[in-house]
Amino acid sequence: MTDANSLLEKIRLQNKTRQQTFYAKNKEAVNAKRRELYKAGRNALKGIVTEPEPVVEPEPVVETLEPVKQVKAKKSNTIINYEDAILKLKDRNLATATYNKYKDDLKRLVEITGCQDISKCLKKHKQIIKDVNNSKKKNGEPYSNNTIKGIYQSILYVIDNLNLNVDKKPYLHEFEIRKITSVDDNKNKIENEIVLPFSDYISKVREKFGEDSKMFIIASLYDELTVRDDFALKIISNHKDAVDDKINYLLVPKLMACKITINTYKTEKKYGVINHTCSKALSDKIKKYIAENKLKDGDYLFGNKPLTQFVSSNNPKIGIQGGINLFRHMKITDELKNVKTPEERKDLADKMKHSPVTQLAYLRKHKLI
Repeated sequence: MTDANSLLEKIRLQNKTRQQTFYAKNKEAVNAKRRELYKAGRNALKGIVTEPEPVVEPEPVVETLEPVKQVKAKKSNTIINYEDAILKLKDRNLATATYNKYKDDLKRLVEITGCQDISKCLKKHKQIIKDVNNSKKKNGEPYSNNTIKGIYQSILYVIDNLNLNVDKKPYLHEFEIRKITSVDDNKNKIENEIVLPFSDYISKVREKFGEDSKMFIIASLYDELTVRDDFALKIISNHKDAVDDKINYLLVPKLMACKITINTYKTEKKYGVINHTCSKALSDKIKKYIAENKLKDGDYLFGNKPLTQFVSSNNPKIGIQGGINLFRHMKITDELKNVKTPEERKDLADKMKHSPVTQLAYLRKHKLI
């Protein structure tokens, strides 16, 4: 029942009570007046007119019905922390690799700034920009322009897609600057950075770690299928078990070659699912590695985490700096030596699952050993 209806019902009950109380106190007088009215009515029928005194009834209760005051809702003080932001981003239906990139960049932002409430912190753009631009890795090295660009890109995405009441112009300005410097950095790398041919790299890995090692199998995988950091491979023995399109699989049949299915990667929406049949030599090494490490269906070949940290921590043991991205630099530099026409470049770009323009960003100079 509404407030107005409640008040009207209250008035009706109060009037009824007053009437009953009045009648109880003045019962004789009321009945006498009613008898007079009855008598007057009878006399009127006989042609005799009399004026009876009116019966005094209690005054009705009259209360002012004031409009109901509208109570304004208080502004929400909800805190948007890192976990809240990630959950909201998950609803945006992003490609898995893109979602993971934003997630990692936001985590880095929180670690750098100590920000507990993202919506509140981002309003302090001067302090946030200062913290981000002066940030360093755990080893004391400053973050690359490309990494900082990624942080600003994630900030802009969060402001837009979480509808935060934050002025994004300062962050957009910093993002554009980092885009320019990242292009300049890459141009410098193309002109001056030197990488090994992939075959020479594999020889060094074989010599240091052995052909049955995790490092050698990882290098061999990237030699055959040079994707990004996408080899978190779930082991299955029957292709019917590849039921989740958010998981990358390694099919390991007993008698046939291993097959890789990459569902989730950076450019998945453009290029679709990647399917690759491993060579017999690589398949044999993978099966031996699985047996020696007592892995089974449902396990991950190298775990379900990115491999960059593992690779970049082991490469210095052979005098090499770099992680998974280095594999693409080496492989594309190898391949582009033999590419002569635009058609061949397009074929190579399709094979690497990126654009021909992006391909040139991976090009380096060769260093022979």
